Amino acid sequence: MRKILLTVLVVAGLGTTGLVAAAPATGTVVEAVPVASGVAAGVDDFSFSSYGADFYLDTDADGRSTLKTVETFVAQFPDSDQNRGIRRAIPLAYDGHPTDVDVESVVDENGDPRSFEAEKNDDGDFLVVTVRSDDFVHGAQTYTFTYTQHNVTRHDEATDVDEFYWDSVGFDSLQSFGSATARLHVPERLAGALTGKASCYAGPYGSTATCPIVSEEADGETVFTAGGVSLGAHENVTVAVGFEAATFVPRDDSYLGAWQGWAQLLAALIAVAGAVLSVVWRTTGLRDARGRPTIVAEYTPPAADVFTSAAILKRTSRAAASGFVALAVRGNLQIVEKPSDSMWSKKPEYWLHAVHSDGLSPQELEFYRLIFDGTPDNRRELKKNDTDLATDVQKFIKTVRARAVKDGYFTKGTAGRSLLLAVTVFVSGIATIIFGAFLGADSRGGALPFIPVALGVLCIALSWIILFRTPLTTAGAELRDYLKGVQLYLTVAEEERFRMLQSPEGALKTQASTPDGGQIVKIYEKLLPFAVLWGVEDEWAKVLGTYYEQTQTQPHWYGGATGFNAAYFAASVGSFAATTAASYSGSTASTSSSSSGGSGGGGFSGGGGGGGGVGGV
Repeated sequence: MRKILLTVLVVAGLGTTGLVAAAPATGTVVEAVPVASGVAAGVDDFSFSSYGADFYLDTDADGRSTLKTVETFVAQFPDSDQNRGIRRAIPLAYDGHPTDVDVESVVDENGDPRSFEAEKNDDGDFLVVTVRSDDFVHGAQTYTFTYTQHNVTRHDEATDVDEFYWDSVGFDSLQSFGSATARLHVPERLAGALTGKASCYAGPYGSTATCPIVSEEADGETVFTAGGVSLGAHENVTVAVGFEAATFVPRDDSYLGAWQGWAQLLAALIAVAGAVLSVVWRTTGLRDARGRPTIVAEYTPPAADVFTSAAILKRTSRAAASGFVALAVRGNLQIVEKPSDSMWSKKPEYWLHAVHSDGLSPQELEFYRLIFDGTPDNRRELKKNDTDLATDVQKFIKTVRARAVKDGYFTKGTAGRSLLLAVTVFVSGIATIIFGAFLGADSRGGALPFIPVALGVLCIALSWIILFRTPLTTAGAELRDYLKGVQLYLTVAEEERFRMLQSPEGALKTQASTPDGGQIVKIYEKLLPFAVLWGVEDEWAKVLGTYYEQTQTQPHWYGGATGFNAAYFAASVGSFAATTAASYSGSTASTSSSSSGGSGGGGFSGGGGGGGGVGGV
């Protein structure tokens, strides 16, 4: 069932609207919406002396029903400055489909045009036509509305007849009517299909009380005149006239009954095809070069610096933190931890002290300079509010991937095809949504339009996930697998690590057949930046701190606030990595039915289409 929204929004004496929303087409439930607090209902304190409607029923070139409605309201306004006009609410749908309401004109008793505005209500189920004068109106005022609609008949399955089953005034009128009459005009070419059954119902919604209905032939058409009765507030006249089955071609509500269905289907096919091609392209042109068949543990840093390594592993959010530690353990700078001077925070402060720039790669040298250039005494505090350094570091991090491409770690020339596929899938996927919205608003295809929409969205997500990548070259795949080997070494048990170092291969790489504690410290220090890169710096710093204690040495590159303590050192390194990674990451209505149908006397007031409501402004 549909719902009538009875809304009264008025301001006494100001001519503000007393909006009464329209009645439903069929199966209506009346629900009153309370008047807004502090607002009077004065603009609806008037009556209508008469209402007369002429319904001109016909068919279009496709045999579907059309309706032209000419209805006249004669309002009786008080002599006080209360009203400026009226509003008419017209339902936009009937029997579950839109009727394409088109308001042609509003005129007075002399046929002179009255200015009006037509707009949908908030729910989009009624067209509210507001006829409002600049000045207050008094006494008898005539308002004649002319509008057209399509697909206004229905087939009654119980009686196997076509019916014109239509409400007139509607139920949302707060005013009474001295007389309400509805006339149905049937052209001669349709008159032969009349079944001879016609009914009139009057009263509040659901009333089965009948009212007079007579027919006569005039000027080559058959005219049914119904009603001629007085109505109270929220009362209506409904007319129902029967026609032989198949007199009217029913509206094609099928999915492909509108061109938007074909368009959506085509768009969905393009989106699916694009997604399939995206998968094929991902497994061929965007496939990484073949790497190592087996990942083996690596105990020494790779030839590439931590920035290139971060780009290969897609862990650039930790590149800055890894870079700070890499420069420190190689002796290019020193990290100094100081207790916080703030009474609001107990977190330590970190300073970087420049030492020298020897042995740095061009990329590392640029990073070194952006830290210390222009700083007094070649010292820099890593502060959260140091936006200049944060901005510089983030800009630097964004160039890391481009440099990795330039250095031959990523394949060039794949972006164009990926972008073409992504755009194709995106545009066609969005098209399925747009056409689906049209089909849904036009009540076409039921739930079918949602299937292409779901496919379109899925294809967009799939293609954009798999296409936006640059494949690794042979050099890039080798570096990736080498770094995975470093990760493997960082995460195995200490006994296993020591066994690896004592192996012939380990001795060759570390230049020590049986490494002592001092040599292990040097090896483990060099791996610390990569522990930060892999996010295991806490565990690795604990291992390294233990060896510092065993060898009774201290890290030359890290100065703490207290004497050396392995546990404190590990916590400090973890805190430093977490702080710098965060600060310098670079991320920015149903139809009623009865056994005899409406025209056969089994209907009720409000059982048809049309209707609506009227109120003052």
